[in-house]
Amino acid sequence: VLEVLDKGKASSVTTLMQTRDKASSQLLFENQAAVFIRNVGGFGGKHTGIQGCSAANVAPKRAPDIVMEEKTQAAPCRLVFHRSLSADYNLLHILPIFANIGGFNKPILHELCFMGITGKHVLKTFGPFRVSREWNQAVQV
Repeated sequence: VLEVLDKGKASSVTTLMQTRDKASSQLLFENQAAVFIRNVGGFGGKHTGIQGCSAANVAPKRAPDIVMEEKTQAAPCRLVFHRSLSADYNLLHILPIFANIGGFNKPILHELCFMGITGKHVLKTFGPFRVSREWNQAVQV
């Protein structure tokens, strides 16, 4: 856990994950993830934190390499996906009534589903790749 922020009625928890080469233990890259947890705030902690995963990612000043679009379908298997892969039981990804309570007009796409669709299109368009130091330093997705 990198930091826990008190947002009044909620908390923001940021974690840091490092991916290392198995043989050499060399750091390949770091990922940060933040989750917003409702109804778990007011404990007197910091309100603002470091600029990590919320830092702005400036888009390059050029046309995109490729633009892909895919319409997602509402499917009953989404519930199985959430429970088996992510342990995310938030029904705003599944049921319209819960999405409405959250301020959305329909269920919203889960971030893991978004990442899966994105990965599918990256692989389909650019093919398999190996992570290298040059790729790690030069590419922004």
